[in-house]
This record gives sequence, structure tokens and C-alpha cells, in this order.
Amino acid sequence: MGLIHYERGDCIIFVKDWDPGFAPDDPFYIEPVPKGTRGRVVDVGPNKLRLQLADKEIWPQPVTIWFEGAFPDAIEGTECIAHQA
Repeated sequence: MGLIHYERGDCIIFVKDWDPGFAPDDPFYIEPVPKGTRGRVVDVGPNKLRLQLADKEIWPQPVTIWFEGAFPDAIEGTECIAHQA
């Protein structure tokens, strides 16, 4: 999918489930995000997006989604989100 143009303030929706891949006992653990979750872009970096998700009880801090190819590992990136209409 490559680098998709996102801007701060854009509304997004997860178009498929996203599992950041952290074990529950990892100090950097992030709860997996189910398809249909909505949020807003709060920061855009050269190879990542930071998203504040709508349910702040589950995700009190913004989550980071990396662009495809940002790492050599098979980390799932921005293909799991889309602009919300």
C-alpha cells in the first residue's frame, strides 16, 4: 500500500483487527485493536502515525502504527486503517 497521506486531525477507522504483537507482561503492552475501532491522527512522522483511539478507557495513550516497510520484521502497518468518511 505504500505511504498513505494522513494529516493530524484525520479521522480513521480500523478496517481489520490489529495486534501490535506485545505480550501482556511486556511493559510496552498495547491492547489489540478490533476492526471497527475509530480514532484520530494526533501526530504524523516520516514512517509512523500516532493515533488517539476513541475508547480512552482501553487505550488511554495514543498508539503508534508504522508504515509498511518501516522495519525488516513483518510488522503490520497502516494497511489496517483507513480514512473515516
